[in-house]
Amino acid sequence: MFKLLRLLSLIILCCFSSVSYVRAGSGNSIVNGRVANIASVNQGGDLISKIGLLKNIFSVVTMGNGYRTTFFGLMSGGNSNYGAESHIDLDALAILTGLTEGIATPVGVVELSAFFEKGQGSYSHSEGALALTESGDTNYHGGGIMGRYYPKCIIPLYIESSFRKGQSETKFSGKYANGERAFSSFEVETPYHGVHGQLGLLFGSNKMTIDVSTAYIWTHFDDSTAVSSNEKILFAPIDSHRWRSGVKGTFNGSPFDTYAGAYFEHEFNGKSRVNMNGQKFNGTSLIGSTAIGEFGVIFLVARPMSLSVDAGVKGYTGMREGVEGSLQINFSF
Repeated sequence: MFKLLRLLSLIILCCFSSVSYVRAGSGNSIVNGRVANIASVNQGGDLISKIGLLKNIFSVVTMGNGYRTTFFGLMSGGNSNYGAESHIDLDALAILTGLTEGIATPVGVVELSAFFEKGQGSYSHSEGALALTESGDTNYHGGGIMGRYYPKCIIPLYIESSFRKGQSETKFSGKYANGERAFSSFEVETPYHGVHGQLGLLFGSNKMTIDVSTAYIWTHFDDSTAVSSNEKILFAPIDSHRWRSGVKGTFNGSPFDTYAGAYFEHEFNGKSRVNMNGQKFNGTSLIGSTAIGEFGVIFLVARPMSLSVDAGVKGYTGMREGVEGSLQINFSF
């Protein structure tokens, strides 16, 4: 009887160990590539608010007097670590380029922009307790439109909004389960779209501008399907809901301007789920708060801003930790 009970207990222990291993390893490892993908797309989306004429009073006044069409090119890249418990390390590069047209109206100044975006990155994730590792690549491309409105009123505010749409791809490679399927690789393509809305106040003069803003950013990933080792993997839709508020000061000088800013951002969702072999798994959650600091220099090659070059750096701490550099070129013609 004792031997029978011991054998039964060993069987139960092995069963629970196996289930625990698969739940923490297989589904979670696979779904983390999807999390890295939406994090990369979100980083690219953060460039959209920089589109236009640098949002300072000098440029608004100039544009109101007949400013010309502006070509812009933006690029950002850096390393970030996401997650409070299980971490995803992401190296990402994002590019955004397009045209902005400034229009002076009797009720204010309007900026209309059209842009193309492209980004790529590489990620890694590991769970040391289970000796599970995975890595992969992410990339996306798409386009969108953005509008910004500076109304003629006593309060120096602006309102902006954007819409973007594109296609993303994730390549996964890693150890995700025990037994014969300890290693797997696959590719999955997913359409994405998103919107953002921002309200800001501009204070200052031609020598200094203070920009106080608050923004809501939404990104949606459709559901998608992949096949790995004859297993069908169903990825559920993802929604990222972020709220970001902060202040940025731009100090106008010659031959360059400088700026510094501080922001608080909170992610309310950012959860990724996968269904594999009838089991549902959750990936690393992006839910949490992040503090952001930035500093940069704007070189004005010719006034009134016929050509400007903006070189900046951002630091992140909290749910997202890392450093990111950016470069922006504006050319008016």
